[in-house]
Amino acid sequence: MSRMQKRSFGLGVVAISTALIGSPILDKDPLVWISIPQDAQIKSPVSLKTALTTHGLSLAQVPTSQILPLSHWMHETYHRCGGFFYESSLEEAREAIEHPVAKTSLSYAPQANVAISPLLAQVKEESIRTTIETLAQFQNRLYSSPHGVESQKWVMQKWQEIAAGRNDITVELVSHTGYIQPSVMLTIRGLGNPNDIVVLGGHGDSILSTSRDPEIRAPGADDNASGIATITEALKILVGNTIRFQKTIKLFSYAAEEVGLRGSQDIAKSFRKNNLNVKGVMQLDMTNYAGSPFDIVFMTDYVDTNLTTYLQALLKTHAPEIKWTTDTCGYACSDHASWTRYGYPSSMPFEARMNEDNPRIHTTRDTLDMSKGRAEHAVSFAKLALAYLMDLGGGEISLDQ
Repeated sequence: MSRMQKRSFGLGVVAISTALIGSPILDKDPLVWISIPQDAQIKSPVSLKTALTTHGLSLAQVPTSQILPLSHWMHETYHRCGGFFYESSLEEAREAIEHPVAKTSLSYAPQANVAISPLLAQVKEESIRTTIETLAQFQNRLYSSPHGVESQKWVMQKWQEIAAGRNDITVELVSHTGYIQPSVMLTIRGLGNPNDIVVLGGHGDSILSTSRDPEIRAPGADDNASGIATITEALKILVGNTIRFQKTIKLFSYAAEEVGLRGSQDIAKSFRKNNLNVKGVMQLDMTNYAGSPFDIVFMTDYVDTNLTTYLQALLKTHAPEIKWTTDTCGYACSDHASWTRYGYPSSMPFEARMNEDNPRIHTTRDTLDMSKGRAEHAVSFAKLALAYLMDLGGGEISLDQ
């Protein structure tokens, strides 16, 4: 959680070169633009070169070497993960803040789909747990570390293995400028309305916010191996039941979320630039720490109200045993905010209320031990993910086995 690039687009499917994977950052400590809440900018112990303050945000430059110390300070002082947007330039940042992209206005209603409930019954705690354990075994999944590259390649390979034999599914790496970690994108091509897109994602990076050492230990079991494991479980069940979709489904493991939502911003900006028609985005960032007396907490800021209400209705219809409530992040706390920035409807179901979430994230103690060695809490999120993809994506069991 965040307290040469080539693209071609067609039918909502993105093909992106991986030529930059492994490329070095040439400038040892380049200045980068960020937008940060003005209250934090004023008190920041990190030197920020502020160029503009508008709408309660300060647009400032910070040395790359100070990004992690700033993230750590934001976490310790404000309980915010990251707590800032990485910006491509002052001009783009100012435009995004002062002239936001018009939001897509959609209405949602659960459809009658008898295939959904049997799928929810197939969610397995053990399967989610195994994926969390595997991802947490990487030394770290830092955006600037070789381990961060290898962990994303593992996710790509895992998703490819699950999707083997499906000619309507592709899995690929998405490279980004300025750091070596790629994002991972899986596409299930829609049969009836392939230009309509339904997105489910979570971030693949982990962080120890006190160090930039590429060999630091940052297991990130909850933040956010849990989210990627939950998405992986949903994918496994969908493929195992030969589900085909009317709309195109895209699953993401985003890079570099912990340092300004960088991977998701790059992707959401590309979707908007190419006028891709995204019907909904759901973000899974931390799903396995049961800190509140609720199974799921829906964040209400930086999200689309209609989409959030729809997700709650899906639970009432297909999983009424799941207890949920609402809360606010108070800032752009995860990758859903990137999609919101570019006008797409997004949502953020979270593991707990903000003051009751996992206290060990961004430390060496973010392990499964914090969840008693189990993945029970994540099961509810996998069920929600399945209901969301099946209902909004128009999922049906294919007779073509």
